[in-house]
Amino acid sequence: MRDKKIISRMKKILSQNPKNKPSVFLEDIKLANEELLFFHRHYGGNQQWYDEKAKIEKGCGPVVAANISYYLAKKDKGKYEKLFTPQDLSQQEFTMHMESLYHHMEPGAFGMTSLFDFSSKMESYALSRNVSLSRVSNKSKFTLDNTTMYIKEGLLNNCPVATLNLLWPKTGYPYAWHWMTITGYSRDTVDNRWITVSTWGERRMINYRAYFQAMFWFGGGLMYFN
Repeated sequence: MRDKKIISRMKKILSQNPKNKPSVFLEDIKLANEELLFFHRHYGGNQQWYDEKAKIEKGCGPVVAANISYYLAKKDKGKYEKLFTPQDLSQQEFTMHMESLYHHMEPGAFGMTSLFDFSSKMESYALSRNVSLSRVSNKSKFTLDNTTMYIKEGLLNNCPVATLNLLWPKTGYPYAWHWMTITGYSRDTVDNRWITVSTWGERRMINYRAYFQAMFWFGGGLMYFN
C-alpha cells in the first residue's frame, strides 16, 4: 500500500510539470567549454559501454566521475591534466577511463548511493593522480531555489555538477536511482526550470522542478569540484 501511495504521489508531481521545452529563456547557462563533451555522436560517457552486465547496471556514478574528470582535465591542463591522460579521445579510450573510475569507486550491490562516498572517492582518485581536487559543499537548506543557485554557481565556475536521484525505479521516472552530469541550466518567462544533462551518452534537457521534487522526497543531491 505504501509503495502505491509513493508512486501515485510522484506521478502527480510529474504531471504538474510541463514537458515542452520553452521558446524564450530568461536564463540560459552552460559550461564554457561544453563542446568538449561532444565526441563521436555521443555526449559524455555511456554506462552501456562497459563490458559486464553488473557494471552496466551499477556504473552511472563512475561514468559521471569520468565525465567530470575528463572535462576538468581538458578545460584546464595546467591544473587538472593528469585526471585524463589519453590524447586520442575515442570511445575505446573513454571506456578505459570509465573502467579506471569504476575500479576506483567500487559501487556496491545497488550502485553508488551516497553523495559523500562519491565525493570522497572522486577526491581520492584525483590524489592518486597527484591532482588537488576538492568538493564544493552546499550547506544551505535543501530548497528549489538554493539548489538552483548551487547549480548555477558550479556552471558559472565552468565545473560540471554531479547529481544523484534516489527515487525508486518502480515509479517509472526515467531518471530514478541514477547519477547524471549537469552541464546547463535554463529558466523561462514563467519560471519553468530545466537542467541539461549528460546521461547514457546523450544530451537531454529535463524539467528541474520535477527532478528536484524526486530528490527532496527520496534522497540524492548535487556536487561539483574544483
